[in-house]
Amino acid sequence: MRALKAGFTLVEVTIALGIISFGLIAILGLLPRGLSLVKESADESAAINILGKITAELQSTNIPTSRNVVFDVEGTTNSPAFYSAVTRVDTNSPPRMATIQISWPANAAKPTGTVDAIVSLANNPL
Repeated sequence: MRALKAGFTLVEVTIALGIISFGLIAILGLLPRGLSLVKESADESAAINILGKITAELQSTNIPTSRNVVFDVEGTTNSPAFYSAVTRVDTNSPPRMATIQISWPANAAKPTGTVDAIVSLANNPL
């Protein structure tokens, strides 16, 4: 009676390595898109935070009818400018309305992202 040899053949090992390589290449191919989505999400989140700051300021103070403000990457009004916020307040309508547009990068001819909002300022009549 012969003893059976345990182990893998060279063909089986080559096929297994091919399958593993295919999976790793697919995962590595998705990595740049995932990283860009994380960056886009962080930019939009910071823009929404800036929008909240501007809205709170508009609700509590009486600002001019339009103004431009720049913010850095962290969402503060320090330099270097990354976000540009344009605010226009319509004082002609009974509830004051404000249109806010935040875009980034600030000094680009064509911004890569924007967030637009229309805010009612009914809490602070003129």
